[in-house]
Amino acid sequence: MQLKERAFAARKAEQPKLFLEVAERQLQAADNAFSQGQTEAGKAATEDVADACEKAGAAATGARKHLKSTEMEIRALARKLDAMRHTLSFEDQGPLAAAIERMEQVRNDLLSAMFGPKW
Repeated sequence: MQLKERAFAARKAEQPKLFLEVAERQLQAADNAFSQGQTEAGKAATEDVADACEKAGAAATGARKHLKSTEMEIRALARKLDAMRHTLSFEDQGPLAAAIERMEQVRNDLLSAMFGPKW
């Protein structure tokens, strides 16, 4: 994936936006896979969404840049993923719920970095 390689090679301050773009593309890929009945491909793409969000959060925190926009974008992606989760059978919802939980942890970390103690 060319975008993912570009995200890794980018400066720390540019990485959050690029990783969030990777996450958005993977979310679309997951939606397409689940729509076509390819649950394993959808689950793999969902893992990639959570991974990209974690990398975006780590890059934003490390650079102390784009914290708010990264948090907001991850929240939007988590909501889309949650809406997708509700369209799936109960057996297929587990990996999506786990990915959403990981994304919520990244959001909490970003909020702590923005509003937590500055010591």
